[in-house]
Amino acid sequence: TLPSTFNKNEIYLDADKIVGHLKLRNWQEGDRIHSIGMKGSQLISDIISDAKLTAIQKQNVLIVHDDKNIHWCIGMKIGRKAIATKSSETIIKLRITSTIQ
Repeated sequence: TLPSTFNKNEIYLDADKIVGHLKLRNWQEGDRIHSIGMKGSQLISDIISDAKLTAIQKQNVLIVHDDKNIHWCIGMKIGRKAIATKSSETIIKLRITSTIQ
């Protein structure tokens, strides 16, 4: 089930909207996310720049993606392409429990 409040340290994805397998990796130049609440897409590098991270923190930014879309810039942005809704039959919950600073 979906919670009543959400945060950027966990996401709920609709399993039927995932293309291929979910994967975790460091961000790369050119990566884009279709963020919740925004039209179009946004460069991960712009998100990182806006967050004013140190050089070391920038290197450690992780994303969760499938074969087609980036679904989560961990701790910063959540993508809208596979976000779970009340009508989702199978929900995948992903949560970050710690980060490297």
